[in-house]
Amino acid sequence: MKKICAALLALSLTTGAYITIDSSFSPVSAATTQKVSSVKVTKKVQPIKLPGVDGKVEYPQISGMKNTKLQANLNKKFVDYANQANKAAIELNKMAIEYPAPGDGKYNVTSTYILKRNKGGILSLVYNNYAYTGGAHGNYFYEGININLNTGKTYTLKELFKPGVNYVSIISKEIKNQLAIQNKYWDFRKEDFKAIPANQEFYLTDKGIVVYFSTYEYTSFATGIPEFEIPYSKIKKYLTPGL
Repeated sequence: MKKICAALLALSLTTGAYITIDSSFSPVSAATTQKVSSVKVTKKVQPIKLPGVDGKVEYPQISGMKNTKLQANLNKKFVDYANQANKAAIELNKMAIEYPAPGDGKYNVTSTYILKRNKGGILSLVYNNYAYTGGAHGNYFYEGININLNTGKTYTLKELFKPGVNYVSIISKEIKNQLAIQNKYWDFRKEDFKAIPANQEFYLTDKGIVVYFSTYEYTSFATGIPEFEIPYSKIKKYLTPGL
């Protein structure tokens, strides 16, 4: 089992101090003879209302799996992930006592998610994690989590492709092709983009693989997070069967 570790929130105050909350989403594999196609996903919401911090935390809970042990493990991991945002809010609130938010406002910690795929035994979510710690605007980033519902394993981008396939080159070429014919991201610094990293972040839809880049990586903050969907149909011969 390979762990997918990412910083959930990096909160910076006007003092230059940093709070870094790390989370890991690595469901434990569990053997099952049942082939799961999809599950019921219920969205849970926890408001954050602290003296110096507002916000909310969303997290999914799944049901409908015969393998109740695996289902319980996945649900616990979703709760654990959500708790990282709650812990970040508590830490930020402690610092807000000494360094209050500008004016009469509050700092903010918000973690929401969108269900992108729940089909063919794959559950794919993309989290939008946001923190306002002062200044002109807050900061946010995506985190995609892609789960095999039959094993509980989280996919890496490499595992979506057949062994030996140069997936970095294939995905990078598709992104360059889209940049050449689209004006979706007018300030994307094309000259700076050479290739995706081997551990490129992504999420899955019913139609394709979506890779995304963080704010400021290739565009201005105002542009948002650049996303590029690579249709399965265009790269089908390279993909692991079942996608």
